[in-house]
Amino acid sequence: SLGTIEAYAFQQCPKLKTVITGSIATIENFAFFDCNELEYVEIYGGLEEGKVGDNIFNGCEKLSTVLLGNGSIELGYAMFKGCSALEEITLPESILVIGDSAFDGTSLKTIRIPTDVKEIGKGAFTNCTALAEINVDNKNDYYFSVDGVLYSMELGSLLLCPAGKSGEVAVWEGTETIA
Repeated sequence: SLGTIEAYAFQQCPKLKTVITGSIATIENFAFFDCNELEYVEIYGGLEEGKVGDNIFNGCEKLSTVLLGNGSIELGYAMFKGCSALEEITLPESILVIGDSAFDGTSLKTIRIPTDVKEIGKGAFTNCTALAEINVDNKNDYYFSVDGVLYSMELGSLLLCPAGKSGEVAVWEGTETIA
């Protein structure tokens, strides 16, 4: 078990291609920032709420495979921003928070929001032009989706129509606001 990966520990390592770790309690800001050749990340457990730094994998343009172990509960601010090769990710059921700009500029095509996610930050899916649908687990108490469009349970508002959605969008009839 690894306690902490400190801020900037691997920043701009130009030849780093793979990262595999055991359980981690904390990953600090910019830990793998701008590792342009990084393609594969596997993290088992850890990633506790409030202990996930900002911009951890920001700018890792070739990052295409990310495996997060159950026990990870937060995706920090801009965690995968600019990871343009990232087309899919399976979020573990333990995730509670998806931070602001977490997936900004990725190439995600679809994403499933797990049951216990209680917060999706602003701009979490900004510039995700390939994202065609967001699917929320039916047991989630905070969010739901209809035809791949993300809604807030509490506010009854349409939060996000994915940028890659094509065809017709029928707004859910209980919608009070469009954010």
